[in-house]
Amino acid sequence: MRKAAFVALCVFVVGVAVMVQSNRHATVLERNMVVDFKTSEIQHDGIRVVRISGLCGHSSMSVYSITAQRSNSSIIVHVYIGLVLRGTNRYIHYDVRVPDGVNDIRFGKAEAVIWRRDVDGSH
Repeated sequence: MRKAAFVALCVFVVGVAVMVQSNRHATVLERNMVVDFKTSEIQHDGIRVVRISGLCGHSSMSVYSITAQRSNSSIIVHVYIGLVLRGTNRYIHYDVRVPDGVNDIRFGKAEAVIWRRDVDGSH
């Protein structure tokens, strides 16, 4: 009986660990679920930077990582969220470097435009 209980406990612990690990990058936060969403343009060492900030609107989820990838003349930002765990939080604070040739920044899988370069080259 003890051996069966031990095996069941081990299976449970491994299952929880796999669930937590797979949850870490399972959900991409969309723009409409960010509270107090803001973008601001700053200069950093002569380079244009767009600062993205806000709060994940899912009360049981927190931010695990943020990525930015260039796609043609856009930069696509993905905020990966998962279940709240110790050491994580719901705040978004991310700086995106905007090189020449990038005309807009998009957010989430829906690619909502959150920043666009003006025709004259300014924001």
